[in-house]
Amino acid sequence: MPTPDHGPRAPRFVRETRVLATTVVAIGAGIGIGSIAAGCSDTPERTVAAYCAAVGADLQVLMNPAIATGADIDATIDRYRSIAEVAPAQVEPEWQRVIEVLETAATVIPGDQASLELANQAALAGAPAYVEVQQYTQQQCALDVGTPPTPTNPVTATTVVPPTTLPTLGG
Repeated sequence: MPTPDHGPRAPRFVRETRVLATTVVAIGAGIGIGSIAAGCSDTPERTVAAYCAAVGADLQVLMNPAIATGADIDATIDRYRSIAEVAPAQVEPEWQRVIEVLETAATVIPGDQASLELANQAALAGAPAYVEVQQYTQQQCALDVGTPPTPTNPVTATTVVPPTTLPTLGG
C-alpha cells in the first residue's frame, strides 16, 4: 500500500535500508571484535626465549633488589610477576610459589614475632621452588639468579649433653 510521503516503493526501500544498515553494523561489529581480539593478544609468549629475555632484563633486580620502602617491595614483586607471566609451563608454578613467599614476606611487621615466623615458614616451604627456578634458569638461559635467601629459623635449638660426657657420680 503506497504512502503519500514515500510513494509506492517506500516499504521495499525502507526494508532494504534496514537490511543494509543491519549488515553494515554486523560487519562493523565483526571487524571491531576481530580488532579487539587481535589487540588483546598481548598475552605474553610463554617461550624459553621470552623467559630468558625477561630474566635477563631484570637480572639486577633479581640479584640485588633495592628495597627501602613499601613501594620498592611492591615494584620488586611486580617484576617477579612479569617474569612469571612469560615463564614456560615447566617453571611457571615455581615462580608463582616464589611470588607467594615474597608476598608473605612483605607482610612482616617489624618486631612482630608472629609475622616474622609466618614469613620464615613461607620461605622454608618455598625454598624448593626457588631452587627449581634457579636450576631451570641456569640450564635454559645460562643465567645465574643467585641462591635463595636463607630464612632464619625462629625455633631455638636446645643443647643436650651426650651421656658419655656426663660426669659420673662415683668418680
